[in-house]
Amino acid sequence: MENSESSTQNTVETQNARNKNSTKPTSALYAFREGEWVFWEFRLALIDKMEAGRIIQVSTGHIEASSSDFTDRCFPLEKKIKQISDSFDYYSSTLHREFRAINFPYIHQWFVKKWVEACRCRDDDETLKLRLEELREFYQKTREAVMAARVGGVNIFR
Repeated sequence: MENSESSTQNTVETQNARNKNSTKPTSALYAFREGEWVFWEFRLALIDKMEAGRIIQVSTGHIEASSSDFTDRCFPLEKKIKQISDSFDYYSSTLHREFRAINFPYIHQWFVKKWVEACRCRDDDETLKLRLEELREFYQKTREAVMAARVGGVNIFR
């Protein structure tokens, strides 16, 4: 049994080293279970249902969502993931609160895509720093673009 555990640990370490800079989601290396808490789309969520190793239903306490596979958008409860998630949640929520009329579904997709990229590189401080700077820049440029929107000399947004 000890050899089996050692072999499994070596396999996971090898996979982590091999996939450190790959585009394969880091979350795919984790064996999630129903009833487990995870970060999903930068929010804390409970895995409600799994099928064939895929996360197909999650809930946050406010919403319940289903998909053929959420696994690529779920990450384990880790301090670094929490810090990354808090940053993305702050900027996303702030934009949504300030400018309700913007195209938020597409903006949310951008946030989720960049959050996944940031979570995947969480152990590479330089790359993570670049991802978080990209987040701040996107927020600032979006805010500036919305504030500059004018028609006939009238600001469209407040």
